[in-house]
Amino acid sequence: MAKGLFSVSDVERNIDYHRRTARSFKLPVLIRDTMELVEQIARFRAPKYLSAYVDILNVHLVSIGREDLIDSDVDIGTQLEFGVSSRTLLSLIELGLSRVSAVALYETIARDDLNKEDCVAWVRERDAQFDGMDIPAIILREIRAKLLARG
Repeated sequence: MAKGLFSVSDVERNIDYHRRTARSFKLPVLIRDTMELVEQIARFRAPKYLSAYVDILNVHLVSIGREDLIDSDVDIGTQLEFGVSSRTLLSLIELGLSRVSAVALYETIARDDLNKEDCVAWVRERDAQFDGMDIPAIILREIRAKLLARG
């Protein structure tokens, strides 16, 4: 889900559906309606039903003595809200990086388990190496401003 809640393919599928079923539509209205539907599902319906599923799964895991399989750090609502499925990526966004910068840095870090403190430490340890990495200068400026300027 790293690309976000809404994609052009959602609109394209909706346009194709309207054309196949010979339904009339106005493109601006169809785009807005599609975006609203995706938003409603991703922000409200999916988290509600997925949370219920996880609750039932956790009750089952406890009943069979497999509490070790329960991951209490998973917050499906937050993951859907930010369009992320990685702890590291969510930490970078929570630290104030833009989504574009967070994704670029996340791809460089190549780890899924870092919390905010771990992300800052990772950046501090590699600051001198960043200029040789394939990260755009504007993103490096944001990373340094947001993560290295922290006390």
